[in-house]
Amino acid sequence: MRIIKDSDRYGSFILNNKFVTEYMPRLEGDAVKVYLYLCVLYQGRNDTSETGIMKALSLSPERLKKAVDELKREALILVEGKDIILTDIIDTEVRKCFSGNSFSGCPEVSVQSDEKEKLLSEAVNIIQSKYFGGKMIRGWFDLIHRLGNKMEPEVILLLFEHCEQYCVGPLKKAYVEKVAENWISENIKNTEDLEEYLGKRNVLNGFIDFIKRKMNRSAPFMDSEISVIKKWLYDYGYGEAELSLVLDWTKFNNPTIGAFDKVLSTWYNAGLTDAGKIREFLEKNKKGSGNANAGADGQRKPSGKGSEFSQRNYSEDFFNSLIAEGSGKKNDGEGQ
Repeated sequence: MRIIKDSDRYGSFILNNKFVTEYMPRLEGDAVKVYLYLCVLYQGRNDTSETGIMKALSLSPERLKKAVDELKREALILVEGKDIILTDIIDTEVRKCFSGNSFSGCPEVSVQSDEKEKLLSEAVNIIQSKYFGGKMIRGWFDLIHRLGNKMEPEVILLLFEHCEQYCVGPLKKAYVEKVAENWISENIKNTEDLEEYLGKRNVLNGFIDFIKRKMNRSAPFMDSEISVIKKWLYDYGYGEAELSLVLDWTKFNNPTIGAFDKVLSTWYNAGLTDAGKIREFLEKNKKGSGNANAGADGQRKPSGKGSEFSQRNYSEDFFNSLIAEGSGKKNDGEGQ
């Protein structure tokens, strides 16, 4: 009888930590003894026989058969003819999850292709070795299995690499889950999706840094403020040039995101969709009542067919009233 290991893909095998923490507590004593003895035989590349195992462990044929059957049920060994194959525990865990024969707490997921199973198994092994010194606890396995149904294994590896860079001290599961949820909400499934997302995020971070410098602000923005800044960038298409025009044209005593938002939203709703149109509008309104299209109330009169903007036209006085309102008091919903 030969003792054969089915794979060397997953590194050190002799006594995987998960055997001690997950399998051993529920195995009968004879099954534990047989498994450990088989591991020792495999390490020494020694052949044996049923008689040899019974003699070494003082087991009767009935007790040996019962122990072997238990190890087979747990997928710790396979028996093919006269050969006993020691399975890779990490590979076994992944396959159990992806076949739906999961342990309690492991998600029910659809059957994946053999190639994806292999890649996910490799990702599990890399993460366990690189970030946990080969001692990854059950909760991390469950998290990786859940993520495997949402994103490619390569993205999962990049997720852990990303989190390690920004996490103070050892990796925290709650932090990794939060970042993963954010990536999933952005529909990141593969490396191409991730590259696009990180590109957009870098632009956003640069814009945020620019705003903080202009506001002489050191404190981080609140989530509500970040949502407003994203609106300017992604919905309005505004960037540093448009925000600079607000600062050049106004003199905020106590600038807030709320005050900026009133001006930028008014410009956008008036059809001023870029810095060029905004600058042109401001230059025209400097003339005040001398503007041929300006009425007595300061509003530009519609010029009929061919008018530059079809939306309502706003005077400089109108904008100044907004600015005075925005700069004269704190915006209650905004953090500083």
